[in-house]
Amino acid sequence: MSIKRANHYFGMTITQLAILGCLGLVACGTLFGGFFFVSGSMGGVLSIFPSPEPTSTIQPTYTPYLTETPSLTPTATLIPYEESIPSGWNQYTTTSIELWLPPQFKPVDIDKERQDRINLYKELGYDDVANELEENPLAYVFWFKVSEPSTTLYIANITVGPELMTAGDLDMYLDQQYGDGPQEFIVVSRQKFLVGNYEARRTLLEANLSNIYVGVAQYAIFDGINVWIINCGSHFNEFYTWLPEFDKIARTFRLIGQ
Repeated sequence: MSIKRANHYFGMTITQLAILGCLGLVACGTLFGGFFFVSGSMGGVLSIFPSPEPTSTIQPTYTPYLTETPSLTPTATLIPYEESIPSGWNQYTTTSIELWLPPQFKPVDIDKERQDRINLYKELGYDDVANELEENPLAYVFWFKVSEPSTTLYIANITVGPELMTAGDLDMYLDQQYGDGPQEFIVVSRQKFLVGNYEARRTLLEANLSNIYVGVAQYAIFDGINVWIINCGSHFNEFYTWLPEFDKIARTFRLIGQ
């Protein structure tokens, strides 16, 4: 289980969550619910705030107007699944899917996390949000948090869950999902992404949530029926250090039996 920090909930203080609640950042589905927010509007431009190439050095400050667009350089040939799993990682499976994560990520009890969130919203006076979460539980199959003490106000976390494909193709589906989101999150880029034989996209987002700067990598993987969403988020100062690991995690996804 993740480390519990005094007076913090899901990596934020009650005051910060109250401000965040006032912004109306309500969890409203698997694609958006994992981090107390949803993505920003896709609009017609995907690189308004291009992000830097991932580096191994933690960025000391958040710069909202960045100067270089990150790029993926997929290999010419498909990497065998077994070779995509780093040594020392842990396997997690359901009856449907398989995923591998580095050892610092630990699974949390999804029902407990959901109930804690409901209780917190009620404590803060957001009964309508709490009632929505009670009546329409989110369809997560995995929820992970970093178990090590965090030096930031936002703990790195990962959620995984399916959504039924409701559009003609994956890009149309993502356009629909992002289009109704609040404006606090900015879509930095969306690119094709290699995940075995599945069609997949990686979307990078960033936001300022009451001076808590957050980066998110969202991986949408289409299995022919469902779109599996892997949400990977962290404080912005750590995000481009985490991003290579997030990419590796997403590439270990596969349906059981395939």
